[in-house]
Amino acid sequence: MANRTVRVNLPISDADKFIMLIGAIIAKHEQDPATSKLDPTEVAELKTLLSVAKPYREEAAKLRKEAQAAQEQYTLALGIGKGQTSKTKGTCYNLVTRIRKRLLLEFEGNEEQLGTYGLQVVIGASKTRASKK
Repeated sequence: MANRTVRVNLPISDADKFIMLIGAIIAKHEQDPATSKLDPTEVAELKTLLSVAKPYREEAAKLRKEAQAAQEQYTLALGIGKGQTSKTKGTCYNLVTRIRKRLLLEFEGNEEQLGTYGLQVVIGASKTRASKK
């Protein structure tokens, strides 16, 4: 006969589920503290720590929403947001692409000069294709 194994997973990778679990443990203990299998001191400490963690969690959620909104705004202005391309008018991406084209024409044959504008220039050589016989 196989040995019985038991595993009880804690949802530590999901803070909301973990908070719900802590709340459930506290609620179960508080239903009937006299018959509870839990140490009252540990439950009291758990309750205190939960009351400290909850406001921070709420603040973090609020700040995350604000950060996402700010990130969306700056990516749209840069032109690197969802659905935007180098052809999206009024964006940094569009303007930098146009500037790069202008500089390539201006410095044709001396493209290394684009590096002085902060552009990364890679000069290489390619082999000519061998003719098919």
